[in-house]
Amino acid sequence: MVIITNDAWEGHDKTESGRNQVLSENRAEGGDSSKSKKPTGRLFGFQDLASDYYQVLMQTEKPKVCRIVWILTTIVLVGLTIYLTYKLIKSYLEFSSFDTSSIKWQDSLSLPAMTLCSTNFINYTLFEEHLTSLGKTNIKTDIDHLMDAVLTYEGTTDIMDHINYTELDEILAFEEEYGNIAFYYSNVFHEYIMDPDSHDYMFDGRKIKLENANSTTYSTEMGYCLELNDNSSLVQHTPGVPGGLSMDLDTHVSTYMPNTRHIGFILFVRDHDETVTINQNGYIIAPGTETFVKIHPSHTKRLGRPHGNCTKIRTPFNKTEQVHYETVRECTQDQKIDLVIRECGCLPWYIFARTLQLNKLDLLETYVDKVRQLRNTTSPSKRSEKRKTVLDQLEERRNDASQRHKRSTDHAPERHKRNIDHPESVRKHRTGYPNIKDHVYRNYTCDFAVQAVCNQIVAKILRSDDDNGLHSCHEPCDFYNYDASIFTSWFPPTEAYYVKYMADIKTKKGYDFKTARENLIRLHIFYDDIKIQAVKQKKDYEVQSFLAELGGTIDLFIGFSLFTILQLIEIVVAWCIIKCCGYKKK
Repeated sequence: MVIITNDAWEGHDKTESGRNQVLSENRAEGGDSSKSKKPTGRLFGFQDLASDYYQVLMQTEKPKVCRIVWILTTIVLVGLTIYLTYKLIKSYLEFSSFDTSSIKWQDSLSLPAMTLCSTNFINYTLFEEHLTSLGKTNIKTDIDHLMDAVLTYEGTTDIMDHINYTELDEILAFEEEYGNIAFYYSNVFHEYIMDPDSHDYMFDGRKIKLENANSTTYSTEMGYCLELNDNSSLVQHTPGVPGGLSMDLDTHVSTYMPNTRHIGFILFVRDHDETVTINQNGYIIAPGTETFVKIHPSHTKRLGRPHGNCTKIRTPFNKTEQVHYETVRECTQDQKIDLVIRECGCLPWYIFARTLQLNKLDLLETYVDKVRQLRNTTSPSKRSEKRKTVLDQLEERRNDASQRHKRSTDHAPERHKRNIDHPESVRKHRTGYPNIKDHVYRNYTCDFAVQAVCNQIVAKILRSDDDNGLHSCHEPCDFYNYDASIFTSWFPPTEAYYVKYMADIKTKKGYDFKTARENLIRLHIFYDDIKIQAVKQKKDYEVQSFLAELGGTIDLFIGFSLFTILQLIEIVVAWCIIKCCGYKKK
């Protein structure tokens, strides 16, 4: 504690000479201030370690050399303490962290959710048949040329310079009259099942048939894809291939577009209720193979700021009411949607169709409002060159080439009047999918041709290092991740196997062994071990560790404790009171 007194000054002159007189009297009485009834004469008396520094530095009876040594020692110790304290605080403010990992064995474990898409999202055979029936076979040639220009584009020049605008104008006129090519001629995934009459897939040795195939098929950038196990119903109890999911698929290579780069399917392994709409982080499953996909699950927990950068953003596309936070892939998808709207001036057709499938009309209205705001901001001719959309540039180039008159969204009712019915085969082919052809928001949706050009522009922006207005995507704070190891072998393995064990498929499909190797796939998705890796991000420097090290450093070098610091604060306050307000004895 701090003793504040002026008792020692009673009866004496309160000057320096008076103070010296008091000190002389105290020494004359024996020099032991602790036995004296009067205070020592100092304004402040210490009763703990803080007095050590005062006593050491004020010992006038010791040689001057000793006093200098102790003063230097004190300066060194205080300086060292300040330096080490600075290093400790700096280390703490770095907010570093580390990951811990452990393996948890389970009795059973749900397989991840899966999205399976064909690499060829347009049924080219159906498209050709329809064009032939309409007498518009030139459109097929125009589409082939457009896709060649898009697929061979390297991103170093302006893709607009590679487009034949006469052919593009014909494609857009066809889509204006008959509807979006990507939607109406997209493959129905259920047709890829090798033997749908028997079963759609096998799980844990049981044949399973989908009650409603269309209810598990959703629109994506790759066309309509099969989405399974969003409700975590496929729970594996037996490790290995027998306890997992198996599916036989027919690629239908004959229906592929001539410029399709890859043949087969793209498998996306994802968290339950995670949405996949773009071609990112997928696995190619090639025809003629028996493909084994061994899943490695992990449960990861991340720290928020300042030690981490995890986020909690609810995804708008979840199929259930369960809370699902946006993954890095979903964040990238959202950014791509915004880029397409900003750069193209229209909404991607697959997002339009997906919102209708999920009955998320509020979300659709939000996207349409963004398109409206972009189109109503100013006229295309007054927009800066940097802010012109793909639609603006296409219209300008078509007009410069003296092509057709500008297609305007103001003529939507007229468009619906000109729409003619599709052939019976096309209407049956689309049973179960939402009708976007006559939807009120149809004119805010990108046509197939515009989307194909726009995708290349968006991809170029995403690859560039320029400031494109996009934010960084971070992991959610709590999520499941599924890595995969893939092994393949020939399928069918031999011609004898195909004839003996796949005779019914041979009869139904009419495939010889060579054709079977070009089309058929057997896919296995499974856990090799029923276990999950638990990954947890932890703080490298906890608050209690920081305080313990800081206190230990200060106490080791200068003997300060928390009580000492509080006492020093009390001394400073007392000194300020005396200096500012004076001191009067009660």
